[in-house]
Amino acid sequence: MSMWCLVLLFMVGFSYQKTLIWEDGHPYLLIYVSIPANELTFIRQDTEFVTNFAISAYMRHGEVEIGDIHIDRKAFPEYETTVSYYELRSELKIGPFEPGEYTLEVELRDLQTQAVSRQREIVRIPDKPESELTFSTPIFIAKKDSVILGYLIFNVYDFRENKTPFAVYYKIGDRTDSIILSGDKVTYPCTLYVRADEKQGTYQLRVGDKVYEDTLLVGPYLDWKYIDNYEVLSYIATSEEMDAFRKAKTRAEREQLWKEFWEKRDPTPGTPHNEYKETYLERVEYANVHFRETQEGWRTDRGRIYILLGPPDEVESHPFELEYKPYEIWYYYSRNMVFIFVDEHGFGDYILVYPPYYKL
Repeated sequence: MSMWCLVLLFMVGFSYQKTLIWEDGHPYLLIYVSIPANELTFIRQDTEFVTNFAISAYMRHGEVEIGDIHIDRKAFPEYETTVSYYELRSELKIGPFEPGEYTLEVELRDLQTQAVSRQREIVRIPDKPESELTFSTPIFIAKKDSVILGYLIFNVYDFRENKTPFAVYYKIGDRTDSIILSGDKVTYPCTLYVRADEKQGTYQLRVGDKVYEDTLLVGPYLDWKYIDNYEVLSYIATSEEMDAFRKAKTRAEREQLWKEFWEKRDPTPGTPHNEYKETYLERVEYANVHFRETQEGWRTDRGRIYILLGPPDEVESHPFELEYKPYEIWYYYSRNMVFIFVDEHGFGDYILVYPPYYKL
């Protein structure tokens, strides 16, 4: 029998947005990183709770490596923020780049524990802007507010020799408007606000012949995303509530059922936020990103436990033991609970084997 080796898996979750910008005719990359506070380790220093982390971003092409690292410190007076989904943000600007295909690697390191997470993707740098009138990929900056959900920021570029006034057309939800830009500049920074009541979640930008359309899936827009995917509620809904959703024939009926479902479970009625709903849907999003196997992450056993109980206090990961199939052990010390997941077939599908089934 081989000795059991306890390997602690420390992973820190984060997301990032990127946009290509042009300065003095040269391309650069802006990286905006978002980290939920509860993904980092905080220590108490005097009257504050403090975390230190490092964000690095590198673009690699053959032997060429261009990048930067940013070390950040965040402090909060109350413990509750450190275990919440409150977003910590950091940004990097890297470049300039020669045209070509690069591998972008973004890394987050928790400097308290040295836990590391990395994400990679292929990025193509063009040899010139795609048109004389163009804009960078918009970045959405969320803002917790009862009126303003956040902001879309982007640069508009005018590379024409003979400059004349031009319009930037945009549509956010049902709101359509335009911005008139004029002058002799090449770069025009632009900011559009997104109202909290614009629930459709889609936006569109148009400058000249370039059109960009995307969907905002944050905050209230999680409602928009999951109203038609109401099966994600099955872990906490009654059989009668699920039957009602399945029998609803129109989206308007599902929207009303969705609203009533969460109103029943709102721990702070009368306030702008339903903390229970926000936490639940954010966990669904996290599960879909981190536990996707041969099915959506929220449908997996690990996703189900994460959605119901939140992040475990500790994870043991055993991916490469010769005499055992890959497995993970999740510990919830405050609940006195342990869960064991096994990848029975070697395809990354971790099945809950102990306890055989769990439901709140």
